[in-house]
Amino acid sequence: LIHNFRPKYIIMTGIAAGIKGKTNFGDILVADQSYDGTSGKITTNEKSEKEFSPNPTPIALDADLKEKIRSYQSKTKLFFDIKELWKGNSPNTSIKLQIGPVVSVPYVIQNQEELLNLKDSQRKLIGLEMETFGVFYSAFNGFNPKPTPLSIKVVCDFGDKDKSDDYQKFAAFVSARFMYEFVMNEL
Repeated sequence: LIHNFRPKYIIMTGIAAGIKGKTNFGDILVADQSYDGTSGKITTNEKSEKEFSPNPTPIALDADLKEKIRSYQSKTKLFFDIKELWKGNSPNTSIKLQIGPVVSVPYVIQNQEELLNLKDSQRKLIGLEMETFGVFYSAFNGFNPKPTPLSIKVVCDFGDKDKSDDYQKFAAFVSARFMYEFVMNEL
């Protein structure tokens, strides 16, 4: 895609698990950095138990793009209007825009302990998903001219035992709609 079309931007939309206590259902998560949550070393401790020693290498969001995104955090009417456009099942929370670190892993997590382990390597973590690091990595390591990556995901669960598909379609819609509004007005 980068090689054939030479895009100026690559934008990833979709769904994510939020960090309970930091996010709510429907919150828009913009990754100001992304890293591979499986990067590290597996060792054996003194008790012959397997241990994982993380080695996250984050890739940061472009600073100018981050400032443009940040200007949307106070646009509560826009978020209200986006939620009103959705006619299906939706959470009873208001949509908020959050900017922070998002970790990518190649598997679905439905275990609070595993999510907390990922949070241990990044105390400001706001979300977990599966694709953002790959998009950021491809953009930064692809062909010139390098495109600017952006990840816009929406919280549909918290990666715990209560994980369900109830808000996945809503989250996907909000993510795509916010991207549309941002692109049309800023890019």
